[in-house]
Formats: sequence, C-alpha cells, structure tokens
Amino acid sequence: MDRVLGENHPDTISTRGNLALSYSHQGRYEEAEVLEERVMRESMRTLDGEHVQTLTYMANLALMYYERAKYEDAKKLATEVLTKGANIFDETHPTRLSWLNNLAVCLHEQEEFDSGLELGRRVIEMRKEVLGDDHPETLISMANQAMAYNNQGERKKAEELMANVVSTSELSLGENHPSTLISCYNLALIHVGQGEWQVAQEIWASHLRNMMMALGEKHPITVRCSSYLTLLNKMLNHNENEMNLEAE
Repeated sequence: MDRVLGENHPDTISTRGNLALSYSHQGRYEEAEVLEERVMRESMRTLDGEHVQTLTYMANLALMYYERAKYEDAKKLATEVLTKGANIFDETHPTRLSWLNNLAVCLHEQEEFDSGLELGRRVIEMRKEVLGDDHPETLISMANQAMAYNNQGERKKAEELMANVVSTSELSLGENHPSTLISCYNLALIHVGQGEWQVAQEIWASHLRNMMMALGEKHPITVRCSSYLTLLNKMLNHNENEMNLEAE
C-alpha cells in the first residue's frame, strides 16, 4: 500500500493503525506501541493534531502505554485526547465514553483512586444508558471498575462486580470469547486476594485451554494464567500433604 498510495496517505496510516491493534489483541504490546507512535506522528503531519482520526490513534497509544505500565504517559495522553476532542463529541457519544474510560483506568494506576472510581462509575452509567447493560464496552468498564475495587482492597465488591461481568459476558459474548476469558482470569485473581485458592485454581484450570485457543499461547494473560495455575497447584498439593502428615 505504501507504493500505491504513498507512505503518508491516510489509508496507509489507517492500515498501520489496524496492524498495531492486531498486535495489541495478540498481547504484543511492545510492537504495538512502536507502531502506534509512528501512526500518531504520521497522522499529526497528514491530518493535523486535532483531527478525530489522529485523536483515535492517540487514544490507542494511551492504552498501549497503560499496558506497558507507562502510567504517567498514558494519563497525560488520555487527558490530551479528551481536551482536544471536547468540541467534537458530546459527553455521551460512544467514542468520548471510550476516551473517558481510558482516563479512568489511568487514574486508578496513578493512585488517584477516588477520581478514578468516580469517573469509572459515570462511564458505566452512561454506557449502560447509551449502549446497554450487556454491550461489550459496558462490560469492559465494569471489569475495569471491579479491578479498581480489588486494588483498593474492596475484595467482596470487586468479586460481585466481576462475577456479574463474567455471567453477562458468557450469555452475550459466549464462554470462549476473549473478553469473557480475560474476565474469568481476573475473577480468579480476586479470589486469590481473598485467600480462596481452591476457587481460583478451579477457574484457571477450567479456562486455560480455551485461553490458549482464543488468545494464543504467548498472550500475556495466557502465560500468567499458566504460571499462576502451576504455582497454585504446588501450594494446594503442599497443604494437602501437610494435612495428611498431621492426620497420621
């Protein structure tokens, strides 16, 4: 496409942007970040820094920074996107809600918990109203909010919300949908935080094979699930052996 349309043609840039998203979905975050940075720079030169397509690329890059634990960079870029896009979409437009959701998760990681939770709550309410309770983006916001509760030590609240996300996702998206599987993985993490190792072990064990198929064996979620499951199996077996020794 570079040879036909030119390196900086909007369609060429869009193709690169789609490739970056593909890398992201595969968990290849470092490659996605490098490509998203290039896409953003080229779009700024070709379309200008406040064009809606440029802002979309910026929002995608902010998510890559988040996935790469570059939380300050992610927050800065997510805030810039909202500021520049303030006059493009009204507050309840799905695109603006996506940008608000990006900022909410960044605030959680920057330890601005109250602001992040309040913004996350607003996004959930607006997405439910605009998109519906079982829309994938609504479920993503709810899952993000659940993990924010978990990070603050509100384990029960986190468990209830994530369990709701899982059950709704299974019905609306399917049990083997990537988003459903990621929510299952996170629900198990919440159970680990509550010391409910057996419950977590059962969740990870029952979903690992499907994660390998839907996400890929090298996806970060699959890799972590496999590692944590191995660790939990060892811990549970060790505890069982200790109990048997005591019984003897």
